[in-house]
Amino acid sequence: MKLILLILLACNQIGISQNWEKITDSNLLITSITKDPQDSFLFICGNFSYINGIPYSSIFSFDGVNFDSLDCGVGSLCGSTLPLGGVSGAAKTIYNDNKLFTTGYFGIASNIATAGLAYYENNNWNSFGTGLLLYNGNWGRGRYLCKDTNNVYLCGTFDSVNGVPAQSVAIYDGTTWFEPQNFTSVIPNLPNGFNT
Repeated sequence: MKLILLILLACNQIGISQNWEKITDSNLLITSITKDPQDSFLFICGNFSYINGIPYSSIFSFDGVNFDSLDCGVGSLCGSTLPLGGVSGAAKTIYNDNKLFTTGYFGIASNIATAGLAYYENNNWNSFGTGLLLYNGNWGRGRYLCKDTNNVYLCGTFDSVNGVPAQSVAIYDGTTWFEPQNFTSVIPNLPNGFNT
């Protein structure tokens, strides 16, 4: 009984000492918040066209004081903003191997063609070749990213990643994207996808 009481008192003290604070004003939807391994930055992404009055992007970094649009971010050309209510935007980010991976429904990252999948490294956006494509050549849509010690996992609505056939689920081993073994299309020749 004493141990339970001690745990409850400790939890109560933690709860009292921490407060929620508003860090941003934005329009539309924030879908993901990720931090870097050094706890220096938060990366905020979603379907929005500004944060705290700063235009561009659907992804920003936040260092505790300032927001940065990561070299124009994803989904809009540098110098322009996403349209209100537009479908372009980043859905999910993760930090892996000193790279910020981002997926969603966008065609560019800071003026580089990306088709729904990009990574940010050394202050530059990079593509994974042809990105996410559907069977008919249109952009796919990434919906979720996660990782373990060795791999990055991606799911969404797509039929290939960087030209490699992958039906809605793909794995990145640090060098190559590939489809999980024995994972086949649910409906051949139609866009298949996972909504998360």
